[in-house]
Amino acid sequence: MPESRAADSPRIDLAGMVLVSLAMFAVMFPLIQGRERGWDSWTIASLIAFVPAMALFAWQQRHRERTIGSALVPPSLFMHRSFTAGLAIMLVVFSGLGSLFLVLTYNLQLGQGWSVLRTSVAVVSWPIGIALTSPIARRYANSHGRRVIAIGLATMNVGALALIATIAVIGPAATWWQIALPVLVIGLGMGMAVPILTGVVLADIDQDLAGAASGIANAVMQLGTALGIAIVGTVYFSLTESTMPTRAEAFSDAAATTLWYQVAVFTLALCVTPLLPHAARKEAAPAEAAPQPR
Repeated sequence: MPESRAADSPRIDLAGMVLVSLAMFAVMFPLIQGRERGWDSWTIASLIAFVPAMALFAWQQRHRERTIGSALVPPSLFMHRSFTAGLAIMLVVFSGLGSLFLVLTYNLQLGQGWSVLRTSVAVVSWPIGIALTSPIARRYANSHGRRVIAIGLATMNVGALALIATIAVIGPAATWWQIALPVLVIGLGMGMAVPILTGVVLADIDQDLAGAASGIANAVMQLGTALGIAIVGTVYFSLTESTMPTRAEAFSDAAATTLWYQVAVFTLALCVTPLLPHAARKEAAPAEAAPQPR
């Protein structure tokens, strides 16, 4: 690697780290513990505190970038419409993916009484689908990345709708392969959309901000997963307490209803894709080594 140094050494934004951590705790704690605690005053107060905490964090980031520089989340990044749109897509897509398998696994094992092995056989089609289409996505990322992502999101939506139909119509009588087929379709779509998503989202970002933008993108994906599990998990387990004749039917009904969240967020992400850059930035070809004197 060629030697490179930053013109100005960045300084750790400790205040920003503390503020954003408090803000994330304020929203995650009530979402995860609210139902178990009966939504007491502490969980409600924590949820309300999220708004001023995020407002204070945003003000602190603007002030730091203007006075010191090297903000944890540089506000200037959000002047790029494509970057902001890309973060929104990442947030909702990963909230859907993480919560999808939470609902599916609990439905199959706790609701239908499937063994771990049988459940694994049903969902192993998901990584198989990713492996089949991710090479195609990477091949076209630098020429038609946005279009490939859109096709992937649409395919994921088709798989989610097929999974809802399977659970709603067949219910507890569904076999492993009837679950595996729509899960395979979701995996095929994910292999086209997710592996190249970060590269396309960062295509319009200046090189000096690429590191910060990449870190923010990864943090948003993790936050989306956590938020999806917290929100959808709360809804799902509330629905499993219905008065259906059997436990298996109650879990199937709850899963079929809750999985509409995935359809909603995948559709929302698909609608936002036109705001993304056309394709990922092409990497510069490495310079040839200079011939050595004899």
